[in-house]
Amino acid sequence: MRLFIPHFALLFFLSMKLTGQGIAILEEYQWKNRVVLVFTQAQDQLYQQQLNVFNEKHSGMLDRDLLVFTILPKSVIAPNEKELGAEVADKLQQKYHTQPNEFAVVLIGKDGGQKLKKNSLLSTEKLFGIIDQMPMRRREMREKPG
Repeated sequence: MRLFIPHFALLFFLSMKLTGQGIAILEEYQWKNRVVLVFTQAQDQLYQQQLNVFNEKHSGMLDRDLLVFTILPKSVIAPNEKELGAEVADKLQQKYHTQPNEFAVVLIGKDGGQKLKKNSLLSTEKLFGIIDQMPMRRREMREKPG
């Protein structure tokens, strides 16, 4: 019984660490970047179209401090092309209420809050329009030199 308690405590601690891992990955960007999460079953045509939409307005994405993460059923591809594991994908799917076979685009503001969720292709006009109405973005535009 004495060995059971330390092992149980260790397992509990490790499970809590994994539980927060999917969310913690986004915390490092809070107050620095806006994040777009693209949930997709596979890197299919709709997913490729969405990336093309974003890539066509690359300078606008950079100007708004946007980073794009791809969430697949069993992995996450970070903006630096680093692949994160299934635990992270599961936690992000849970937090943003998506299914592994669902296409969704989620905008996370610099404050870490969800600003938009759309289950179809998201235009940069709509994305930028939402961001440009945010108080933090308005301040950024006022303070930006030039």
